[in-house]
Amino acid sequence: MLIKKLFFIILISFPTFLLAQVIEERSSMSEGVHSAFVIELEGADKKLAENEWKDYIGEFGKTKRNRKTKEWVSESIVIPAVDDSYNVQLIGKFEDLRGNSRVQVWLKID
Repeated sequence: MLIKKLFFIILISFPTFLLAQVIEERSSMSEGVHSAFVIELEGADKKLAENEWKDYIGEFGKTKRNRKTKEWVSESIVIPAVDDSYNVQLIGKFEDLRGNSRVQVWLKID
């Protein structure tokens, strides 16, 4: 249930998410290969997608870019609609696709 709530929040994070298809696939990240939510954003380049991610997710917890892994890490996310007794970490990775972007998001729940 918690995963579904977090997925819904990620889904509404960007208005363009509503016009695209979100898929789940196993993707490579700094900690290995794990299941990720993946979406391609039409008309949003990588920089725009990263800025929107940082601004929006930053409201729920500390977000910083790991330059070595090229991932955005959001730790200790607090989402009022979800039980705050869980430690939630979001890891986002952005790719440029010629004026569009591909966003991969991994959830870690402790």
